[in-house]
Amino acid sequence: MWRYLCLATAAWALAPPKINLGDYLVQRAVQQQLNYMADLKNEPLGNWLKAFQDHAHLDSNSPRRFPGTYSAAFGQLNKPFQEYLVDMGTAEKEVVEIAVAPRRRLSARELANPFLAKQAMEVYDEVIDPKQVLKRLVTTADVMVDTWAFQFSELEKADQERVALERQIGGLPDAAMLRDAELAEGGETRTSWYTEDEPMPLYAFEC
Repeated sequence: MWRYLCLATAAWALAPPKINLGDYLVQRAVQQQLNYMADLKNEPLGNWLKAFQDHAHLDSNSPRRFPGTYSAAFGQLNKPFQEYLVDMGTAEKEVVEIAVAPRRRLSARELANPFLAKQAMEVYDEVIDPKQVLKRLVTTADVMVDTWAFQFSELEKADQERVALERQIGGLPDAAMLRDAELAEGGETRTSWYTEDEPMPLYAFEC
């Protein structure tokens, strides 16, 4: 009995983890939005999305945030996607203070002018509405579903064509099959080494 119990425990430990495609879809939608926000230089919203439910690890591992630098490993969403989306949809709005550097740098002469007003940081408040972020995520996930469905159907079609072609061709030809094919064609598949155009029937089988 203990032996079977140990075998069952070992099989359970070695079994591959179950993948929830809903979790993975939302995870990739979050990463897609992080990529959009990086392209648009929307740092406040990107930082908020990473901080929500502690998902900073979903961000790019490269300073330039190229599309291929976001980890595609499974199981990176910290909770089931249903709970994640519900929490985001019921979260309160947040006000984030944004500080922006002056748009124009003063020259050395302007900086030395005591009568010229010094440029100060521009500070303003930005309201982050989690419901709007949720709409973006759901829209992104919906587009990704359509994209994946198309790609998987194309892969399936290509694989079916490959299988059908392999069934028609059969096994790879061996030496005997190649010889029989040349005999069936009368051997006129070779040309003279000298003229490069004169057929030499069965030259390979002459003694």
